[in-house]
Amino acid sequence: MRTLLSIIVISICFCSCYHTDKQTIETLVAVNQSLIQAKNTVEEGNQYTQALLEKNLANDGRMVKPYYDKAMQVIHLSDSIVRQLQILKIKLAKEVGGMINYSDDSIEYMENKDAVAKCNGILIDDGYAKSLKTTLSKYRKEIIGLFNWKDAEGRNYLLQRDTAFLKIGLLMCDYIGADGKSSSWEEHNFEHAPLVADIESLTRLQIDVRNCESNIIKYFNSNVTSSCSWGRDFRPLIIYFNRYLAAKWLRLLSN
Repeated sequence: MRTLLSIIVISICFCSCYHTDKQTIETLVAVNQSLIQAKNTVEEGNQYTQALLEKNLANDGRMVKPYYDKAMQVIHLSDSIVRQLQILKIKLAKEVGGMINYSDDSIEYMENKDAVAKCNGILIDDGYAKSLKTTLSKYRKEIIGLFNWKDAEGRNYLLQRDTAFLKIGLLMCDYIGADGKSSSWEEHNFEHAPLVADIESLTRLQIDVRNCESNIIKYFNSNVTSSCSWGRDFRPLIIYFNRYLAAKWLRLLSN
């Protein structure tokens, strides 16, 4: 985890400086490959959690189904966003990198990895990055909307606590530089960045979405586990309590 965080910090620094020398480009290619491996790891973990939910659903459908249904909503929403990010990577690889059949493990063979102008034209001038910001913000709101908790004033409980409690993340905030100047989220992440850096940024966003999915479905599964264990422990107690009362009444009647 520490290595991954170091990689992400390095990649952010490269994107901020907009260096396009050969060594930097090769480093960003390596960073992207590491991020792809991290994404695959998170996705495998999510599949495992989904399998646990399905197993619990089979064991106790009535208790588990509400949590399972919400978890599946999260999974479907996340799959859709990850696909949209992948489609954007494919578009950049084709129109800027000249790669017809892009895949995440083929980025090192892509041409024009240091291209900046064409990427700016697609992401900034044509508004793809701004549209992506809107899509991710909508995804975040939809995830929060799965929780119907309200505080005493009727506000959604998670609006104030979601980042700390469930680590949803994906805040599309403007960026304030060291000079005090502000730039939009899309400008800070994509403007003047070379092709390989843009693809790396999109991969990072895919990981952010999968991590959000992971935190939420694990939360639902933990509620399922708690509910199911409570049900298993509680039902025998009710049976024992009823037997105790029945025996007591029988003794009273016999007297």
